[in-house]
Amino acid sequence: MKIDRFVIYNNSKKRDMLKFLLRSIFIFCFTIPFYGQIQTYYNGMDFTKSGNALFLDLSDRIESTQTAIPYTSSLTDTWDALKLADEDPTNNLNVLLIYGFDDNDGDYTTDRTRNKALQDVGGGDQGTWNREHVFAKSLANPNLSTEEPGPGTDVFNLRPADTQRNSDRSNRKFTSGTGNSGIVSSNGGWYPGDEWKGDIARMVMYMYMRYHGDGSKISETQCLPINVGFGSTLSVDANMIDLFLNWNVEDPVSSFEDNHNDIIEGIQGNRNPFIDNPYLATLIWGGLNAEDRWNLDNTSDGIAPSIPTNVIASNITENSVEITWTAATDNVGVIDYLIYLNGVYFQSALSNNALVSGLNASSDYEIYVKARDAASNLSGESEKINFKTLAGPNYLFVENFEDCANLNFVAYNEASNKNWECQDLFGENNSGSMGINGYQQDVLSKDWLITNTGINFDDSSEEKLNFYADASYGTSTLELVYSNDYAGQGSPLSSTWNAVPNVTIPTHPDGSGTEAVFNFNAIDISSLTGLVYFAFRYYSNDNPTRWTVDSFSVTAKDDVLAVADLDKNELKLIKAYPNPSNGNFQIELPADLQEVRVRIFSLQSQLVAVQTYQIRAGKIQIDLSNKPAGMYLVRLDLPSSKVLKVIKI
Repeated sequence: MKIDRFVIYNNSKKRDMLKFLLRSIFIFCFTIPFYGQIQTYYNGMDFTKSGNALFLDLSDRIESTQTAIPYTSSLTDTWDALKLADEDPTNNLNVLLIYGFDDNDGDYTTDRTRNKALQDVGGGDQGTWNREHVFAKSLANPNLSTEEPGPGTDVFNLRPADTQRNSDRSNRKFTSGTGNSGIVSSNGGWYPGDEWKGDIARMVMYMYMRYHGDGSKISETQCLPINVGFGSTLSVDANMIDLFLNWNVEDPVSSFEDNHNDIIEGIQGNRNPFIDNPYLATLIWGGLNAEDRWNLDNTSDGIAPSIPTNVIASNITENSVEITWTAATDNVGVIDYLIYLNGVYFQSALSNNALVSGLNASSDYEIYVKARDAASNLSGESEKINFKTLAGPNYLFVENFEDCANLNFVAYNEASNKNWECQDLFGENNSGSMGINGYQQDVLSKDWLITNTGINFDDSSEEKLNFYADASYGTSTLELVYSNDYAGQGSPLSSTWNAVPNVTIPTHPDGSGTEAVFNFNAIDISSLTGLVYFAFRYYSNDNPTRWTVDSFSVTAKDDVLAVADLDKNELKLIKAYPNPSNGNFQIELPADLQEVRVRIFSLQSQLVAVQTYQIRAGKIQIDLSNKPAGMYLVRLDLPSSKVLKVIKI
């Protein structure tokens, strides 16, 4: 099988092929085009086109010129390709590790480089590197397979990664963030790191352009950006999200990426157009103007717009604010405005007003605006204004199933060999969930998932319920029920359980393996009274369903703790010791009490944890060892609510 530059499949030994590759790439490196010009690879293409027409033309080019290579083989495979394309520019014995950032912190999982010889041979050993599928295999449709050369072996979707860090990322969707790579707790997503986010964006856009079939078979593989990242969908293309367009702008193409692109062309025959010119993404999907390396705009405008003035914040809520400003002027014309939050680009707006959402409750923000013209000239910063979001809801109960060892639910098996199980994947944000699968049940499954503490609805008002559920296969039902007389432990069968008001969980619409998602948000359950336990009740039929639940919470009318609202005398009523401590605090309470609900807040008034403790010998033990160092406010829901400060060192 012949490629443009290399004959990959032949009967020569692998070492001979590697010598041939190295010689060819050496020659190729001296024919790299000047990056002010359009590479000859694109000869014959019409770049006056835009939108879907340009998308399809580029798609045809990268598909028709590609010949896939095997994942692992005695012939040239993806290991060989990565050792060449991802070679450390400063040390040819190493590869660069995607998501890595520090070789000198004593933590091998954060390494930015690693010796090529330390590739993982299948044992997952510490200090090795393996092949990261940036567009996660399980998020494509169908899953990306590596058994045969094809979408799963496309080198433009592969990068070397530390074996453990690759596992940490797993198939988490990409999400916004700052700094180094890691899991983002707000949605369970993965931030690739400031150095790598542009690389990730251009890889995802390539995968979408190259593989946008109907998902029915491997030759129709579908890699949709919306399935691999959190962000707002575009009106021009519901499969693309703004996250990747923004990253494409914020992290420009590096010389490493340029070299990577050239080497992969030599191996599999095609190129990533978004590395050659990030502005192609702007022509196709709009959004922020990316770097135009080919000067397709053919503009010499060097005059920046005037500075926007009179920035005003209004209609502030717990998670959003509306801002307006006086429009800027420009010698040609202003095309959009860039909005910066706490000094970091946040979003753009086409006119002189915007809704800024996704903010944290009870938080201080600084915001300013810049104007931009078609030549990507930016104005200076507008005046900076400050505002604080409103307090969020009071969480009476919350469980996101991200710590399977410490759950606020208990499982009870009434019948069958099946039961609810906690997993550190799946669910709403792929960061943890509780699931049950009645497949191969010995008898019809009857299984309960019950809150381990009761919620006193007489101590709050305007209660709301939120949770996530998804179903695959079968037609078995899942009910959410509540009880006022459950004892808090053991069998639920002797208690009275009623349907939770305003909640009916649908069955799977057709019983197929296609996941059906059901989100319940801000459901009014204020008619409940007294001490309430909730339970998911799964009673299977002969066609069992795989159910997953996640993100369960009960909120009430605003009751967020604010430092300024604390009674200084109240802080002295109850002592915690030792204080300061490494995170373990003992608190003395009246000996006649059996349990107490505790809510812990940061000094920024954000709820950190909610838990009900059993009081033993007049004491409870609070563990904050897994929280950052600092001061916390602990509210004890006693007959008269008490608050104290604790300091974790």
